Amino acid sequence: MGVGILGSYPLRADDPEYIGDYELLGRLGSGGMGTVFLGCTPQNRTVAIKVVRADLMRDPEFLGRFRSEVTRARQVPPFCTAEVIDADLDQRAAQCGARHRHRADRDPRCRGHPP
Repeated sequence: MGVGILGSYPLRADDPEYIGDYELLGRLGSGGMGTVFLGCTPQNRTVAIKVVRADLMRDPEFLGRFRSEVTRARQVPPFCTAEVIDADLDQRAAQCGARHRHRADRDPRCRGHPP
């Protein structure tokens, strides 16, 4: 499986096509916390969307740490790191969306807007 759109890997057959209003374009990675997807906003901006593993959603200590991480990330100026643009921590799978920054060419579906 090769690298595709903006450094992402293809979506898997069981991945959703959308998370909320965000169209998923690919996978950026996965790890102990969950999966990070490359997505596109309705305004055609690319975003990285972190989706937490379902088993961690039942862990109150983890959810507290993740809420704290999102709160702290929102306080950092966007020129220092990827800006948090959305977060939904109360759904079946918590998610956090941040602006995606990548040097490669943009996906044609997200053309004409800065990352």
